[in-house]
Amino acid sequence: MKGFHVGWTQTESQLLEEAVVIARAQRLPLRTVFESVAGQTGRQPNSVRNYYYTQIKQSRSGVPAFVPFSEEESLGLVRAILHAQAKGESVRSCTLSLAGGDTKKMLRYQNKYRALLKNKPDVIARVRAELFGSGTPAHAPFSRAASKAPKQQQRPLETTIQELVSALYDSLLALAKRNSERAG
Repeated sequence: MKGFHVGWTQTESQLLEEAVVIARAQRLPLRTVFESVAGQTGRQPNSVRNYYYTQIKQSRSGVPAFVPFSEEESLGLVRAILHAQAKGESVRSCTLSLAGGDTKKMLRYQNKYRALLKNKPDVIARVRAELFGSGTPAHAPFSRAASKAPKQQQRPLETTIQELVSALYDSLLALAKRNSERAG
């Protein structure tokens, strides 16, 4: 799948390491390295930066600081969330359930899903089509109805206007009464 990055290849890691060495020798800011490597790898500069600092942290502690999602994990996450949302469940509730109550994992899942929504709408559409093809209901996160759905049932405009006029009338009466008491 084009543009769907899963982990870093050895070549990409070496490219980053070499670019950092050259930048340090030339006393250039690391930001320029992140932007350059991003352009060469098709990644976002912030992703390159995060990977770089994760590698530094890992080399100091010996413990992996970040475990990237595999493509299958990402697709499974999207499947689960779209199906749960079709049943009326929120993303937060679904990811908390998937994480077995672990809030740190829940945030990781939620952030991954939101990143895929923003950056990989084609992945979301593909998974949604796959779910429909198998007869499984799936939420439509990009539909106008989904983004503009009211949180509560709207009342008729006529009722709302009548309530506003009534409230305005009551306010004017109270104000008139106060003014007459002051004058009297």
